[in-house]
Amino acid sequence: WSLIPALTNTVRFAVLTMLIAVPLAWLSAWSVSTLETQGRWPRLYARLLDVLVMLPLALSAVMVGYGVLFGLSHLSTTLMMVWWLPLLAHLVIALPFAMRVLLPAMRSLDKSYLEVARTLGASPMKTLFRVHVPLLRGPLIVAGILAFAISLGEFGATWLLWNTPDW
Repeated sequence: WSLIPALTNTVRFAVLTMLIAVPLAWLSAWSVSTLETQGRWPRLYARLLDVLVMLPLALSAVMVGYGVLFGLSHLSTTLMMVWWLPLLAHLVIALPFAMRVLLPAMRSLDKSYLEVARTLGASPMKTLFRVHVPLLRGPLIVAGILAFAISLGEFGATWLLWNTPDW
C-alpha cells in the first residue's frame, strides 16, 4: 500500500465530483429559480425540488453511503463492484452545497440581460455561454471549489463503498 495511489484516487474522485456536481447544481438552481417566478403550482414544485436536493444534508455521510449501497444492491449485485460507486455518494453529498451557492446568485440575476440577448437573436446555447455563465462566474467557481473540498474530505461514505481486495 502506497500513499501516492491513495492521494491520486482521492484527487481523482474530488475532480470528478466537482465536474459533475456543478452542472447538476446549475440545473437544479436554474429550475428552482425559474419555477419560482411562475404561478402557484410551479412555485410548489420549486420548493419540492429545493427540499429534495437539500435532503442529504439531514443525513450523515455513512447513511448516504449505506443508502447508495442498499439501493444499488436491489438492482444488481454487479453494480456494487463498480469504481464509480463512491463517486455517486460524493455527488449526493456535494450537490446540496453547490446548489446553495448558485441558487441565491441565480435569484439575484437580472433577467433583462437574458431577454436582451434573446431579442438580439442569440440562441439559447449562446445566451447560456455568453451571458449566463460570465454573469455567474464567481458563484460557479465557489461552487466548484466547495464540491471539490467536500469530496476531498469525505471519508465515511467512501469507506463504506470502496471495495478493494487490498483492504
